[in-house]
Amino acid sequence: MLIQCIDIEKGKIVQKVQGDKTKIIWPKSVIEQANEFAKHGFKVDMIDLDAPKGESSNHDLMKSACGIGHVRVGGGLRTAEDGQKFIEAGAKGVIYSSKAYDLEKEDLNYSFLESLAALGRDKIIIATDILNGKIAVKGWKVVTNIDIFKILPKLENYCAEILCHYINNEGTMRGTNISLYKRIRDCTNLEITAAGGISTLEEVEKLNEINVNSVIGMAFYSGKIKLEDMLKYK
Repeated sequence: MLIQCIDIEKGKIVQKVQGDKTKIIWPKSVIEQANEFAKHGFKVDMIDLDAPKGESSNHDLMKSACGIGHVRVGGGLRTAEDGQKFIEAGAKGVIYSSKAYDLEKEDLNYSFLESLAALGRDKIIIATDILNGKIAVKGWKVVTNIDIFKILPKLENYCAEILCHYINNEGTMRGTNISLYKRIRDCTNLEITAAGGISTLEEVEKLNEINVNSVIGMAFYSGKIKLEDMLKYK
């Protein structure tokens, strides 16, 4: 399955390279683009890029878009209450990242994950963002020593899906790391969604073959992959 993305910074849709350098500022509004994706039946991952840095938040804008089609939201969600507000606004899933990990113990933050149970396991998505083989948190600014292959099986009790960004190639259009996703697929029964660097529909096919979803970002916003060409993967 192919999932579209809407990354938001200061109220605008943007595309960044490795989460840092802004390459594209999209002319359409968040609501306008969400409606276009919904019209074609795509799921959308909507991510606030400001909130994880503590600079500002696009959460109010995102809540206004949650009722448009199948939207899952993330970026700066720190409590179960944060997720509940988005679900009440119509979000089909909520994505948690940094708070899911205990950096001191180099493990999961079990008490936090348990606090999310009231949201419903089927609505919880945990981000496992990988830079140079390690999980990165706090807007990808802090690289941990957490071993993704050890923690993935442990997450099965707390969420329905893993959203895994391959940060090394995020926004670069250099392709993603299929072999990494094969290893991830082999160590968990959770649904897996891959993001970061996917630049061709051939890669989407390869990920489909190993039962891994794909998130398309820069390839769509740069015009390399057309929306109509992605329809059969939705």
